[in-house]
Amino acid sequence: MKTFLKFSGIIAFVVALVGFILMLATTGLKFTVTVGSYSTSTTASGADIIFGADDADGAITGIFAFILVLIALIIICAGVVLPLLKVTALDKVAGILNLVAVICLIVAGILCFTVKGSYLSANDMEALSDQFSLGVAFILGGILYIVAGVVAIAPAIANLISKK
Repeated sequence: MKTFLKFSGIIAFVVALVGFILMLATTGLKFTVTVGSYSTSTTASGADIIFGADDADGAITGIFAFILVLIALIIICAGVVLPLLKVTALDKVAGILNLVAVICLIVAGILCFTVKGSYLSANDMEALSDQFSLGVAFILGGILYIVAGVVAIAPAIANLISKK
């Protein structure tokens, strides 16, 4: 357990980074049309859903999730790298920065599950909601961000439990 707690920052960073890459690179939304027995579908990548593509606007919740994950990755990276470099400038605010990173990751994870509604609303397609489904990008991204947030807060929880 002590080894896990020692490397929890690195683990949280890697998990969040994998979620971030998946969110941008894989299928964000799937649109399926069925007419009689014929069915066809098309997909849009996570990057297209976040930033918009061609004539479609981006999802505002996707943009917020993107920004929150970037902030969390920078904070976690600083929390992992600076102690290795013997930089003590952030020692006094390390706990607060860790809490900010955890909150950013968990909120970003939740926002990933709301991207479909936000995208449809931004493009005036609410009536077609039944034909859209959330893709791998935001489902896995959301889950991985929440897991990374829990892993990042694990040392604080372990410290709190050990004091009782």
